[in-house]
Formats: sequence, C-alpha cells, structure tokens
Amino acid sequence: MEHAANLGGNLLLKALLRDCRSLRKNLEQVTYPLGHVVALQNRPLKHVYFPTGGSVLSVLLQLKDGGTAESMTVGKEGMIGLPIWLGIERSLSQIVQQGPGELLRIPGRAFCRGIEGSNRATTLLKHFTAYSLRFCNQTAVCNAHHSVEQRMCRWLLITADRLESKKIRLSQALLAHMLGTRRQSVGAVAAKLQGQALISYRRVDIEIIDRRELEKRSCECYNALRQAFGDLVGALL
Repeated sequence: MEHAANLGGNLLLKALLRDCRSLRKNLEQVTYPLGHVVALQNRPLKHVYFPTGGSVLSVLLQLKDGGTAESMTVGKEGMIGLPIWLGIERSLSQIVQQGPGELLRIPGRAFCRGIEGSNRATTLLKHFTAYSLRFCNQTAVCNAHHSVEQRMCRWLLITADRLESKKIRLSQALLAHMLGTRRQSVGAVAAKLQGQALISYRRVDIEIIDRRELEKRSCECYNALRQAFGDLVGALL
C-alpha cells in the first residue's frame, strides 16, 4: 500500500504521517462515483477517510422524513472519521462523495493505534475537531439567517476551494440536498447567477465565471470559515 501513501495530497494526513509513520502501512486508496454514500448515519464506521486533490466529501444530517442538509464539507485539508478517534465506532452523519477523486482510508483501530503516544498528532486532531465544530455551528447559523442565494454562493466558493478548480460537477437535486432547500429554489438562484454572468450552469456542470462578485454575494460565513481553519489548523500543518 506504499503507493497510496505516495499519492498523498491530503494536508492533514501529511502532517500526521510526519510523527506517526506507522499509519502509512495501513493506507488504502479507494475511488467512488459522484454521489456515492461513503457512510450511513448511525451505522458502523470502520475507516477514517482522507480526501486527496479533487475529492470532496459532504457531511449530511438526515431527518426521518428524508430531508437533508449539509453541515460540513471536507476536502484535502481534513478527514472524515473523528468519531472513531473519539471512541465512537459509528457515523454520526451521512457522508457523501461530492467531488470526483480518490480517497485514502485507514482502518479505524489501526488509526487510533498509530496516533497513540504522539502529542503533536493528538494536538493536531484536537484542533481539527475544534474547527469541525466551528464549521457545523457556522453552517447552522448560516442556514437559519442567510438567503438561499447567499448560502449557494458560499457553498460554491468553499467547494471550488476544496476542488482547487472553478468547475464543479453537481446536479441541482444534490445541491438542493446540500443546502437543505427545494430544487426549484436552487434552480431559480442558479438561473439568476448565470443571467448575471457570475456562473455558467448546464445540467451537472457548474463553472464559476466571476469569483470576485460571487464572494460579494456570499454571506460572511465563507470568510469566517477560512479564517477559522487558518487559526485552528493551518498553523499546525
């Protein structure tokens, strides 16, 4: 599995491997199609996942009536599977592959053994946990107080950052699930942004045309989350 480790591309994983080299032997590369459910809410979670360049995972909360909303987006800056490190071997949310690309994964128990004894790795994971809590809290406030247009602009910007690309492949239906709103609302906002030449949108292909203006239309949450990551995690990578 050495080849998987060499593909790296995940900033958090690279930082962990500097002090916890035994993790390397347990790395496995996996590839899932767009929209694949990596983990189900309240079901066993056996691996921790590290998205590499171009791969993005969405953390979704699902209600009994089938309604969903995204609480966090994770790309090459982070990981999925913190509950395992905290001693909980089940997923507290639904995890969906949002952007195409490879994931690196490590069996949960092997990950915990590999981290044990490393103060630096433990500190890094604590800081990423704090950032994850801030992300989820910021998303909750955003969903309650900001318009669909503001939230969609924020989501497009965050996802483009994770993908390191101005092009995003995503259907209106899946985007509506992420934002916790109706597909018709997403379609109306997309049409407006396209009419104003901020984005190009055709079927499942979205391209950011005017990023500067999109940032102006986004809510404060986009920059708040970028600053939170830099303050809590970025300085440790």
